[in-house]
Amino acid sequence: MAHAELDAVRAIKRSGEVEETVEPSVAGTGDAQPIREVRVEPFLIARHPLTVAQVRYWLPEHEEPYAEADTCTARLEDDLLKLLPFRLLSEAQWDTRLGPAPPR
Repeated sequence: MAHAELDAVRAIKRSGEVEETVEPSVAGTGDAQPIREVRVEPFLIARHPLTVAQVRYWLPEHEEPYAEADTCTARLEDDLLKLLPFRLLSEAQWDTRLGPAPPR
């Protein structure tokens, strides 16, 4: 952390505007309820992230400036994702993938 950042953090702490625990931040989160019920159809999910070589299968001209090898994980930005024949999971699909919510 830079000296200026550290000084700013110390100033916030001195002003008393910082909590010592996380309890105030998470108070009441147990009362949160879903806004609506969503039905999620069955879907497929990859076990591993796409590699640069896999992206090049669909987009042969794709350049990955930060990858050291074709076996590295590809960086998929919005404009690139629109060109591929699949998409990222929706929030509801991620929630389903993570498993059911714990009982209350």
